[in-house]
Amino acid sequence: MPDQHGTVSQRALASLAVSLERALDAEITGGALTQEELRRAVRSFVARAKALGVPPQEVIVALKDQLRCRAMPHLSQHDYTALADHVVRWGIDEYYGG
Repeated sequence: MPDQHGTVSQRALASLAVSLERALDAEITGGALTQEELRRAVRSFVARAKALGVPPQEVIVALKDQLRCRAMPHLSQHDYTALADHVVRWGIDEYYGG
């Protein structure tokens, strides 16, 4: 929920990220998800964050943080960059109604 400054607590944003974390983990550990399932998880995260009033720049930072923590240690630079490009694009499209 937004606090008196109009921002969402880190705890609230972190709680939204649980399903996104699971989706990224599944993708990294052998591609257990289809690209469409991962896209849905990203879009769901973004839609819920937007509904809570999280500004777009904070949503993108949160997506990148999740990628950095969950994916970067397990992927080649090429694969990480490709995944990050997709995730950020899906997030922007969802936030702005793409």
